[in-house]
Amino acid sequence: KVVEEMFLQKGEVFDFDLTIPEELSFEGQQGKTELLALLKVIKTIGQNDFFGEGVLNLNDQEIEEIADLLTDSKIIRHNLGAILASLLESNSAEFGVQLVIPNELDFNNKTESKAEIEALLNALNVIKEEDFLTGGTLGLSNEEVADLLTNSIIIRHNLRALLETLLADSSNEFDVPLIIPSELDFNDKTESKDEVEALLNALNAIKDNDFLAGGVDNLSDEAIDDFVDDVTASIIIASNLNEMIEKILTDSLPEDEKLNKSIEVLGEMDFNTEDGKNELRFLLKGLGAAKSLSDYAYENIGFHI
Repeated sequence: KVVEEMFLQKGEVFDFDLTIPEELSFEGQQGKTELLALLKVIKTIGQNDFFGEGVLNLNDQEIEEIADLLTDSKIIRHNLGAILASLLESNSAEFGVQLVIPNELDFNNKTESKAEIEALLNALNVIKEEDFLTGGTLGLSNEEVADLLTNSIIIRHNLRALLETLLADSSNEFDVPLIIPSELDFNDKTESKDEVEALLNALNAIKDNDFLAGGVDNLSDEAIDDFVDDVTASIIIASNLNEMIEKILTDSLPEDEKLNKSIEVLGEMDFNTEDGKNELRFLLKGLGAAKSLSDYAYENIGFHI
Protein backbone atom coordinates (compact mmCIF):
# COMPACT_ATOMS: atom_id res chain seq x y z
CA LYS A 1 0.00 0.00 0.00
CA VAL A 2 2.87 2.36 0.88
CA VAL A 3 4.57 1.70 -2.48
CA GLU A 4 1.30 2.35 -4.29
CA GLU A 5 0.72 5.67 -2.50
CA MET A 6 4.31 6.86 -2.91
CA PHE A 7 5.02 5.95 -6.52
CA LEU A 8 2.11 4.45 -8.42
CA GLN A 9 -0.75 6.89 -8.00
CA LYS A 10 -1.52 9.46 -10.66
CA GLY A 11 0.50 12.63 -10.30
CA GLU A 12 3.37 11.20 -8.28
CA VAL A 13 5.52 10.08 -11.20
CA PHE A 14 3.04 9.19 -13.94
CA ASP A 15 -0.04 10.93 -15.33
CA PHE A 16 -2.13 7.84 -14.62
CA ASP A 17 -2.48 5.20 -11.91
CA LEU A 18 -0.24 2.17 -12.19
CA THR A 19 -1.61 -1.18 -11.05
CA ILE A 20 0.25 -3.95 -9.25
CA PRO A 21 0.02 -7.52 -10.62
CA GLU A 22 -2.08 -9.63 -8.24
CA GLU A 23 0.57 -12.32 -8.00
CA LEU A 24 3.30 -9.86 -6.97
CA SER A 25 4.46 -9.88 -3.35
CA PHE A 26 6.86 -7.42 -1.72
CA GLU A 27 7.94 -9.97 0.87
CA GLY A 28 11.44 -11.41 0.99
CA GLN A 29 14.11 -11.14 -1.69
CA GLN A 30 11.58 -11.03 -4.51
CA GLY A 31 9.97 -7.94 -2.99
CA LYS A 32 13.33 -6.28 -2.43
CA THR A 33 14.41 -6.95 -6.01
CA GLU A 34 11.14 -5.54 -7.39
CA LEU A 35 11.29 -2.43 -5.21
CA LEU A 36 14.88 -1.67 -6.25
CA ALA A 37 13.96 -2.15 -9.91
CA LEU A 38 10.94 0.15 -9.51
CA LEU A 39 12.98 2.88 -7.81
CA LYS A 40 15.61 2.76 -10.56
CA VAL A 41 12.90 3.17 -13.19
CA ILE A 42 11.38 6.17 -11.42
CA LYS A 43 14.81 7.83 -11.11
CA THR A 44 15.65 7.14 -14.77
CA ILE A 45 12.31 8.47 -16.02
CA GLY A 46 12.88 11.73 -14.17
CA GLN A 47 16.47 12.14 -15.32
CA ASN A 48 15.74 11.49 -19.01
CA ASP A 49 12.51 13.46 -19.46
CA PHE A 50 10.94 10.18 -20.55
CA PHE A 51 7.53 11.67 -21.31
CA GLY A 52 8.99 14.69 -23.08
CA GLU A 53 11.38 15.27 -25.96
CA GLY A 54 14.33 14.04 -23.91
CA VAL A 55 13.56 10.44 -24.79
CA LEU A 56 13.97 11.32 -28.49
CA ASN A 57 17.56 12.43 -27.98
CA LEU A 58 19.06 9.27 -26.49
CA ASN A 59 22.02 7.45 -28.01
CA ASP A 60 22.06 3.69 -28.60
CA GLN A 61 23.67 2.87 -25.24
CA GLU A 62 21.21 5.03 -23.30
CA ILE A 63 18.27 3.44 -25.13
CA GLU A 64 19.52 -0.05 -24.27
CA GLU A 65 20.02 0.91 -20.61
CA ILE A 66 16.54 2.43 -20.30
CA ALA A 67 14.92 -0.56 -22.00
CA ASP A 68 16.74 -2.87 -19.59
CA LEU A 69 15.68 -0.87 -16.52
CA LEU A 70 12.05 -0.55 -17.59
CA THR A 71 11.67 -4.26 -18.10
CA ASP A 72 13.47 -5.29 -14.90
CA SER A 73 10.40 -4.25 -12.90
CA LYS A 74 7.35 -6.52 -13.03
CA ILE A 75 5.11 -3.58 -12.09
CA ILE A 76 6.44 -1.48 -14.96
CA ARG A 77 6.09 -4.37 -17.44
CA HIS A 78 2.53 -4.89 -16.20
CA ASN A 79 1.79 -1.23 -17.03
CA LEU A 80 4.08 -0.85 -20.01
CA GLY A 81 1.26 -0.46 -22.55
CA ALA A 82 -0.09 2.59 -20.71
CA ILE A 83 3.42 4.00 -20.14
CA LEU A 84 4.38 3.77 -23.81
CA ALA A 85 0.98 5.10 -24.89
CA SER A 86 1.59 8.16 -22.69
CA LEU A 87 5.06 8.59 -24.18
CA LEU A 88 3.67 8.47 -27.74
CA GLU A 89 0.82 10.85 -26.92
CA SER A 90 3.15 13.42 -25.35
CA ASN A 91 5.26 13.44 -28.52
CA SER A 92 2.42 13.29 -31.06
CA ALA A 93 2.89 16.96 -32.01
CA GLU A 94 6.50 16.19 -32.94
CA PHE A 95 5.39 13.56 -35.44
CA GLY A 96 2.07 14.99 -36.58
CA VAL A 97 0.62 11.50 -36.09
CA GLN A 98 -1.02 9.94 -33.04
CA LEU A 99 0.73 6.59 -32.63
CA VAL A 100 -1.23 3.88 -30.82
CA ILE A 101 -0.25 0.62 -29.10
CA PRO A 102 -1.75 -2.56 -30.61
CA ASN A 103 -4.14 -4.17 -28.13
CA GLU A 104 -2.66 -7.61 -28.67
CA LEU A 105 0.87 -6.58 -27.67
CA ASP A 106 1.94 -8.41 -24.48
CA PHE A 107 4.72 -6.99 -22.29
CA ASN A 108 4.92 -9.76 -19.69
CA ASN A 109 8.04 -11.30 -21.21
CA LYS A 110 11.15 -9.30 -20.25
CA THR A 111 13.26 -10.19 -23.29
CA GLU A 112 10.53 -9.42 -25.81
CA SER A 113 9.50 -6.23 -23.99
CA LYS A 114 13.10 -4.98 -23.86
CA ALA A 115 13.55 -5.64 -27.58
CA GLU A 116 10.33 -3.74 -28.42
CA ILE A 117 11.25 -0.72 -26.28
CA GLU A 118 14.68 -0.51 -27.91
CA ALA A 119 13.15 -0.88 -31.37
CA LEU A 120 10.49 1.74 -30.62
CA LEU A 121 12.89 4.36 -29.24
CA ASN A 122 15.34 3.81 -32.12
CA ALA A 123 12.47 4.17 -34.59
CA LEU A 124 11.24 7.37 -32.95
CA ASN A 125 14.75 8.79 -33.21
CA VAL A 126 14.79 7.97 -36.93
CA ILE A 127 11.43 9.66 -37.45
CA LYS A 128 12.59 12.79 -35.62
CA GLU A 129 16.31 13.05 -36.32
CA GLU A 130 16.39 11.65 -39.84
CA ASP A 131 13.64 13.95 -41.10
CA PHE A 132 11.73 10.87 -42.24
CA LEU A 133 8.26 12.42 -42.36
CA THR A 134 9.36 15.16 -44.74
CA GLY A 135 11.09 12.81 -47.13
CA GLY A 136 14.71 13.20 -46.08
CA THR A 137 17.22 10.92 -44.38
CA LEU A 138 20.18 12.87 -43.11
CA GLY A 139 22.72 10.27 -42.12
CA LEU A 140 21.40 6.79 -42.77
CA SER A 141 20.83 4.81 -45.95
CA ASN A 142 17.24 4.06 -46.98
CA GLU A 143 17.86 0.42 -46.07
CA GLU A 144 18.97 1.39 -42.55
CA VAL A 145 15.99 3.70 -42.07
CA ALA A 146 13.58 0.98 -43.25
CA ASP A 147 15.18 -1.58 -40.95
CA LEU A 148 15.05 0.65 -37.86
CA LEU A 149 11.44 1.67 -38.49
CA THR A 150 10.10 -1.83 -39.04
CA ASN A 151 11.95 -3.50 -36.16
CA SER A 152 9.24 -2.12 -33.85
CA ILE A 153 5.87 -3.89 -33.69
CA ILE A 154 4.30 -0.62 -32.51
CA ILE A 155 5.70 1.37 -35.44
CA ARG A 156 4.62 -1.28 -37.94
CA HIS A 157 1.13 -1.08 -36.44
CA ASN A 158 1.18 2.69 -37.18
CA LEU A 159 3.18 2.55 -40.40
CA ARG A 160 0.26 3.34 -42.69
CA ALA A 161 -0.41 6.62 -40.83
CA LEU A 162 3.30 7.52 -40.84
CA LEU A 163 3.67 6.81 -44.55
CA GLU A 164 0.50 8.76 -45.34
CA THR A 165 2.11 11.77 -43.65
CA LEU A 166 5.28 11.28 -45.69
CA LEU A 167 3.30 10.87 -48.91
CA ALA A 168 1.14 13.93 -48.22
CA ASP A 169 4.29 16.06 -48.32
CA SER A 170 5.43 14.39 -51.55
CA SER A 171 1.92 14.71 -53.05
CA ASN A 172 2.10 18.47 -52.63
CA GLU A 173 5.54 18.56 -54.21
CA PHE A 174 4.54 16.33 -57.14
CA ASP A 175 1.04 17.80 -57.57
CA VAL A 176 -0.25 14.23 -57.74
CA PRO A 177 -2.12 12.53 -54.86
CA LEU A 178 -0.20 9.47 -53.64
CA ILE A 179 -2.44 6.79 -52.16
CA ILE A 180 -1.47 3.70 -50.18
CA PRO A 181 -3.35 0.63 -51.48
CA SER A 182 -5.93 -0.47 -48.89
CA GLU A 183 -4.84 -4.10 -49.18
CA LEU A 184 -1.22 -3.36 -48.21
CA ASP A 185 -0.41 -4.96 -44.85
CA PHE A 186 2.47 -3.79 -42.67
CA ASN A 187 2.36 -6.47 -39.98
CA ASP A 188 5.14 -8.58 -41.48
CA LYS A 189 8.61 -7.27 -40.66
CA THR A 190 10.36 -8.36 -43.87
CA GLU A 191 7.62 -7.20 -46.23
CA SER A 192 7.28 -3.88 -44.41
CA LYS A 193 11.03 -3.26 -44.50
CA ASP A 194 11.20 -4.05 -48.21
CA GLU A 195 8.32 -1.69 -49.00
CA VAL A 196 9.62 1.21 -46.90
CA GLU A 197 13.08 0.91 -48.45
CA ALA A 198 11.60 0.63 -51.96
CA LEU A 199 9.31 3.61 -51.31
CA LEU A 200 12.18 5.83 -50.16
CA ASN A 201 14.30 4.75 -53.14
CA ALA A 202 11.42 5.44 -55.52
CA LEU A 203 10.70 8.89 -54.06
CA ASN A 204 14.39 9.76 -54.37
CA ALA A 205 14.46 8.55 -57.99
CA ILE A 206 11.38 10.62 -58.87
CA LYS A 207 12.81 13.75 -57.26
CA ASP A 208 16.39 13.30 -58.46
CA ASN A 209 15.31 12.75 -62.07
CA ASP A 210 12.57 15.39 -62.01
CA PHE A 211 10.26 12.68 -63.35
CA LEU A 212 7.01 14.65 -63.22
CA ALA A 213 8.54 17.55 -65.15
CA GLY A 214 9.83 15.35 -67.99
CA GLY A 215 13.33 15.02 -66.60
CA VAL A 216 13.68 11.41 -67.76
CA ASP A 217 13.51 12.58 -71.40
CA ASN A 218 17.23 13.20 -71.24
CA LEU A 219 18.22 9.91 -69.64
CA SER A 220 20.08 7.15 -71.46
CA ASP A 221 18.30 3.83 -72.06
CA GLU A 222 20.35 2.26 -69.27
CA ALA A 223 19.44 5.06 -66.84
CA ILE A 224 15.75 4.67 -67.77
CA ASP A 225 15.98 0.95 -67.01
CA ASP A 226 17.43 1.74 -63.58
CA PHE A 227 14.77 4.38 -62.96
CA VAL A 228 11.96 1.98 -63.88
CA ASP A 229 13.40 -0.69 -61.56
CA ASP A 230 13.46 1.84 -58.70
CA VAL A 231 9.95 3.26 -59.08
CA THR A 232 8.22 -0.07 -59.73
CA ALA A 233 9.89 -1.87 -56.80
CA SER A 234 7.58 0.02 -54.43
CA ILE A 235 4.02 -1.31 -54.36
CA ILE A 236 2.83 2.14 -53.26
CA ILE A 237 4.53 4.08 -56.05
CA ALA A 238 3.70 1.47 -58.70
CA SER A 239 0.03 1.76 -57.77
CA ASN A 240 0.18 5.55 -58.31
CA LEU A 241 2.12 5.55 -61.60
CA ASN A 242 -1.03 5.73 -63.74
CA GLU A 243 -1.84 9.18 -62.30
CA MET A 244 1.77 10.33 -62.56
CA ILE A 245 2.02 9.36 -66.22
CA GLU A 246 -1.31 11.01 -67.01
CA LYS A 247 0.06 14.22 -65.50
CA ILE A 248 3.29 14.00 -67.52
CA LEU A 249 1.45 13.37 -70.78
CA THR A 250 -1.16 16.05 -70.15
CA ASP A 251 1.54 18.57 -69.23
CA SER A 252 3.26 17.79 -72.54
CA LEU A 253 0.26 19.08 -74.52
CA PRO A 254 0.32 22.63 -75.93
CA GLU A 255 -1.13 25.16 -73.48
CA ASP A 256 -4.25 25.80 -75.57
CA GLU A 257 -5.10 22.08 -75.61
CA LYS A 258 -4.62 21.26 -71.93
CA LEU A 259 -8.09 22.44 -70.89
CA ASN A 260 -9.89 20.55 -73.64
CA LYS A 261 -7.96 17.28 -73.69
CA SER A 262 -7.05 14.69 -71.14
CA ILE A 263 -4.80 11.69 -71.58
CA GLU A 264 -5.58 8.40 -69.88
CA VAL A 265 -3.23 5.51 -69.24
CA LEU A 266 -4.47 2.08 -70.27
CA GLY A 267 -7.08 1.04 -67.71
CA GLU A 268 -5.64 -0.36 -64.51
CA MET A 269 -2.09 -0.95 -65.71
CA ASP A 270 -0.16 -2.79 -62.97
CA PHE A 271 3.36 -1.40 -63.07
CA ASN A 272 4.51 -3.83 -60.40
CA THR A 273 4.43 -6.68 -62.98
CA GLU A 274 6.97 -7.41 -65.71
CA ASP A 275 4.47 -6.34 -68.39
CA GLY A 276 3.90 -3.08 -66.53
CA LYS A 277 7.61 -2.44 -66.12
CA ASN A 278 8.23 -3.07 -69.81
CA GLU A 279 5.38 -0.75 -70.78
CA LEU A 280 6.86 2.00 -68.63
CA ARG A 281 10.32 1.46 -70.16
CA PHE A 282 8.91 1.66 -73.70
CA LEU A 283 6.87 4.74 -72.86
CA LEU A 284 9.74 6.68 -71.29
CA LYS A 285 12.16 5.74 -74.05
CA GLY A 286 9.53 6.70 -76.61
CA LEU A 287 8.97 10.07 -74.97
CA GLY A 288 12.72 10.64 -74.95
CA ALA A 289 12.99 9.76 -78.64
CA ALA A 290 10.07 12.06 -79.51
CA LYS A 291 11.67 14.93 -77.63
CA SER A 292 15.00 14.35 -79.37
CA LEU A 293 13.27 14.34 -82.75
CA SER A 294 11.37 17.53 -81.90
CA ASP A 295 14.56 19.25 -80.75
CA TYR A 296 16.37 18.16 -83.90
CA ALA A 297 13.55 19.48 -86.12
CA TYR A 298 13.49 22.78 -84.31
CA GLU A 299 17.24 23.27 -84.56
CA ASN A 300 17.75 21.99 -88.10
CA ILE A 301 14.47 22.43 -89.98
CA GLY A 302 12.92 25.38 -88.24
CA PHE A 303 9.58 24.03 -87.01
CA HIS A 304 8.14 21.85 -84.24
CA ILE A 305 6.95 18.34 -84.88
